[in-house]
Amino acid sequence: MQDANKVKFFQILINVFKITNINEISEIKSIEDNLQWDSLNILQLIALCEKDFSITIDIEDYEKFISIESIENILKKHNL
Repeated sequence: MQDANKVKFFQILINVFKITNINEISEIKSIEDNLQWDSLNILQLIALCEKDFSITIDIEDYEKFISIESIENILKKHNL
């Protein structure tokens, strides 16, 4: 993922999950284990990624929003 897009993605994570320290993001392996993850947050995360990156995420990829790495891989499919 390009550096500018990674920063934008991290900003989305900060907004959705109310992260106060950006270093917390690098410590996250599984969103499910480390953040307040629920269906509303996943929808908000997907919506913000689509809006901020001007993309449409395939519905099949929704269930893959389970870790930072998996989300980055989904975004990479859109050449980000």
